[in-house]
Amino acid sequence: MERDEVERPFVAQLKAMRWQHRSGADVGTLDAGMPLLKGELADALRRINLRAADGVPWMDRDDIERSIQELASVPLGQGVFTANLAATDLLLNGHVLNAPSAEHGGPSATVQYIEWDPDRVDLNDFTVVDQLRFVNSSGELSILDIVLFVNGIPLAAVECKSPDLAEPIREAVLDLRHYAGDPLDEDDDDVRTSAEATAPAGVPELFRTVQLLVAASGDTAHLGTISSTPAHFHPWRSIQPEEESRLRGELRDAGLLAPDD
Repeated sequence: MERDEVERPFVAQLKAMRWQHRSGADVGTLDAGMPLLKGELADALRRINLRAADGVPWMDRDDIERSIQELASVPLGQGVFTANLAATDLLLNGHVLNAPSAEHGGPSATVQYIEWDPDRVDLNDFTVVDQLRFVNSSGELSILDIVLFVNGIPLAAVECKSPDLAEPIREAVLDLRHYAGDPLDEDDDDVRTSAEATAPAGVPELFRTVQLLVAASGDTAHLGTISSTPAHFHPWRSIQPEEESRLRGELRDAGLLAPDD
């Protein structure tokens, strides 16, 4: 029921917004050693990191491998929140790569993982994966409802719950915090209202880079971060900077809005 009422419409909306959809079966199982879509990230690094002088790509295979490992191996020893701060710094400011390829021509280079320039944002790759399988460092398997990747980097995780549950948003938040590897003290199986009271396994390796947690149920979505409690998740009410007419067109294309709406 959750897949039909929440997950599939969510994915349909993203596809209408030109996100590429891949199923978890197509992606395969990610793990703690490589919590990224490595091929997508490698291609993106080549595209967006260009020589300033002539706009020519300069990263070779070794440059790309070292840059990917830098992001994939941000330490989790001090907890997922600290790791997330470090990973976010890499995403925003880039990674200083020493001794890059001869094609670069300098002693070091700042590697960007995401193209932030609004005029070049189309160089990024936007992928939504549903039913993503992930094995954590303890060998436990989790299947996440929806994960949004930019250039192969997981930036948002969506947990879908049936609107028939007593407190679907709260339960979605509790599950998201478990996945992030930082469960809330208030999360107790005795107070969960769904029939499936078992909390999911933590996959903090995936959540190093995740910037946004989305608890979705029916036509409602609440937003938070890896440190947000249920009380700090808030409804998604604004479509800015999107124009309403464009959004309505996307919804109609996805079959989520009647033709005359």
